[in-house]
Amino acid sequence: MSMTKQQTFHCEFSITKSLSAVRLIMMVWMALWGLFAAELTAAELQRFEVAEAKARSGAIVVKGSAALVHTAQLLPLDAYGKLGDTNQHVEAVFNLLDKVLEAAQASRETVVKLNLYVARDDVTAGVRAEINRRFGQNLPAVAFVRGNLPQKGALLALDAVAVSSSNSDKIESVQLLGIHPVPGGSHYTILPAGRKAYVSGLAGEGTTQAATESVLKQLWDTLSFLEAKPEQIAQFKVFVNPMTEQQVVVDAIKQRFPQGPAPVIHLVEWMTASPVEIEMIVALPKAEGLPVVEYLTPPGAKASPVFSRVVRVNGGREVYLSGLYGEQNTMGEAQLATIFLEMKRLVEAAGSDFRHMVKATYYVASDVTNRRLTTIRTEQFDPNRAPAASKAAVLGTGLTGRMVTLDMITVTKE
Repeated sequence: MSMTKQQTFHCEFSITKSLSAVRLIMMVWMALWGLFAAELTAAELQRFEVAEAKARSGAIVVKGSAALVHTAQLLPLDAYGKLGDTNQHVEAVFNLLDKVLEAAQASRETVVKLNLYVARDDVTAGVRAEINRRFGQNLPAVAFVRGNLPQKGALLALDAVAVSSSNSDKIESVQLLGIHPVPGGSHYTILPAGRKAYVSGLAGEGTTQAATESVLKQLWDTLSFLEAKPEQIAQFKVFVNPMTEQQVVVDAIKQRFPQGPAPVIHLVEWMTASPVEIEMIVALPKAEGLPVVEYLTPPGAKASPVFSRVVRVNGGREVYLSGLYGEQNTMGEAQLATIFLEMKRLVEAAGSDFRHMVKATYYVASDVTNRRLTTIRTEQFDPNRAPAASKAAVLGTGLTGRMVTLDMITVTKE
């Protein structure tokens, strides 16, 4: 029996209403799940010394087994790579961060670490105000450095580490639409929960091209030592001099990933004779019966008393520290003494110690301070358990009068 036009209309209308209701239910369910997931992942974090005046938490412990998203280095650019109004640079970069976090199943509440790159020290105050406005009581660990940025005219760049609700068990590097292109192509990389290795920065000599190829060969040799493959790399951090040579380094890295986008790449200009240094983070498969941390020297590499070539993290809970500073306008040695005292207090409060430091980035804006830093590292760290590290001579630390800042990661003792 055939339906009349009126019956057909009512039938189609009912179906449309039903579909609309289903869509509405699904949208509500997804929104609630997003909030629930954010609460779950936020609960994975324990914050120490939350300080609005400094717009940061002194240290953050990732309490559980969680995947971490490492974002690309974001700049105040539109989707076509055009630089916006300087008055909007800070807001624009944080708006982009929100978009990347959402795509990576993370949120502001789950951000563990913000790495901020400013073109001038006077930008820092505005950035701190924006961090307080957006993050409220969920302040991340924060580190600043000043120098020439990858985009001429930009006042700020940033990258972030956040807990993701992703349950992926392998590295995922993702390129997004509607956000400015980034070096390597990936706007974020998911580092799955579990073991990982921090590989100290390796430097090369000669032209930027020659130095980069030399460094990448050494890094790939380190991968072989770790019994890992390039697709297990989660992040590259590149120190380059001058910044105008950045594309040479980025292109060389991209050539090593012909099947898809490279993992996230972060760029810092350093004022060192070597044209390039590159460090990396590598995801490792599960393994049992290993110590919490291993400090390793690959075959053919020379061991150092102030840093480890490779630190392999097999257990414990990671602790991200904010970039630490000494008192303004004191001598570099006094600044370092203050920094190491604060660092000791923070790591012990978080359940760690100097024998479980796994990664260090030292930004130094004074030759005298640079030399003292080398000495104090031998005094404070066990030479057999020193963190993987990069030390960069830079134009500034993001705060006027501070000649050095230390950006550290440690793990709990068990």
